[in-house]
Amino acid sequence: MAENLTTADNINLPSLSRYRNTRVFDDRDLNQVYFGTWRVPKIIENKPVSIHRVKPEELNRPDLIAFRVYGNSTLFWVIAVRNNLLLPLRDMSVGQALVCPHLDDVMRAISSSFSNNPGTA
Repeated sequence: MAENLTTADNINLPSLSRYRNTRVFDDRDLNQVYFGTWRVPKIIENKPVSIHRVKPEELNRPDLIAFRVYGNSTLFWVIAVRNNLLLPLRDMSVGQALVCPHLDDVMRAISSSFSNNPGTA
């Protein structure tokens, strides 16, 4: 099967997609697209972080927390990675303090990651 895979260059991902810097393979025989290994962008915290305490309605909803903190639910992975939440749907508890990097630092990491190595992670 590996010999049938080619790198897919025509996949348009949203600018904040966590998969933006991930190699995409196109299996033309099966008409399937596969993502390679995702490499976490390194977020250098130059600006003050914020602390968010998990509310009961946010339990098992890292997307809701990301929307409240960043205004974008797709950035849930930032909070999960920063707080070592391997399974954020399971590893959060009500009242837990989550460290949230500043949005400017997140955006810089995403932009840097993509511009340094687009689609080859």
